[in-house]
Formats: sequence, structure tokens, C-alpha cells
Amino acid sequence: MALEWVVPLLLAVATSYGATSVFIVRMRNFALDVPNNRSMHSVPVPRTGGWAFLLGCLVAIVVSPLILSPLVLAAFTLLLVVSALDDLRHVAIHFRFSAHLVAVALLLFALPEQLNWWFYPVFIVAGAWAINLYNFMDGMDGLAGSMTLVGFSSLGVICALNGDAELAWFCALVAVCASVFLVFNWPSAKIF
Repeated sequence: MALEWVVPLLLAVATSYGATSVFIVRMRNFALDVPNNRSMHSVPVPRTGGWAFLLGCLVAIVVSPLILSPLVLAAFTLLLVVSALDDLRHVAIHFRFSAHLVAVALLLFALPEQLNWWFYPVFIVAGAWAINLYNFMDGMDGLAGSMTLVGFSSLGVICALNGDAELAWFCALVAVCASVFLVFNWPSAKIF
């Protein structure tokens, strides 16, 4: 792997690790996941781990040769804004789910080849469902991070074997940031 792809990965690790460390110390009373009767944790935990994860990904993408389409950027920006708002204050489920449907639709329309028409409603609903499953797993120590690490590592290997180096790199980026997140999210989690 060329240096132009390795350096961004190392920057992603450093950024994610540094931001998570700062968020745990400086934001320990900010955007807290306060336990309730359905929670698996017993003390309030900051919900800002995803912010550090995304900051690491963003830094790597900015300094890498990867160019994302405007539709992909719009989809991820929408998800980021809605998720950050939900971390800060509760966002109604119908608004969140609608944003998830729109974000997945944007990603599908960004594909280089058109799908058969019937794939779109199936994939839009399945994609929004997967996003909501991650939201559900997020409050469980190590689960969302482990699923991300295993899933994106596997997808990255498949992409590399099929000759799609850019997508394999992007999967590696998500996997390394998930690894950093897991350092702090492993039981008992210091951050969600």
C-alpha cells in the first residue's frame, strides 16, 4: 500500500485516539447516556465516541487521494447532523428514521451503475434498518465497535480481492477507527 494511503490511516488512528481521550476527560458531563431500566450500564457514559470516530475518518479522507461524490458527502453529513443532535437531545424517531431513509437513498443514487427499480425500496428500508440497529447496539459495551471492526475488515478483504483498492482502503479506515473506539468502549465502557 502506497504511502499516500498509509499516512492517512495513521492520522486517523492518532486523531480518533486523541479526540476520544479528550472527549472522555473534557466531556464527561456532556451528551451523557444516563442509564434507565433497559440499560446495560449503571453509571452515565458520554455519547461522543462516534464524534471522535468520524473526526478520525474525516481527517484521513481529507489528506488521502480519495474523492467522494457529492451525494455520498450529503448522505454522511445528514447522518452526522441527525446523530449529533440525537446525542445532545432526543430526536423524535419518525424524524430520525426519515433522515436515515433519505441518507440511504442518496447513497444508492450515488452508485456508478443503476440497479433494477425494485432494489431501491428494498435497500433503502434495509439500510435504514441497519442504521437503527447500530443505534440500538451503541449502548452495549463493545458490541457496535466489534461489529464495525469485523464487518468492515471482511468487506475490505473482499474489495481488495476484487481489485477495488479505494473501497478496500475506505473499509480499512473505518476498521482502524473502530479499533481505536473499542479501546475505550470495551467493558466497562468509558464512552459510547
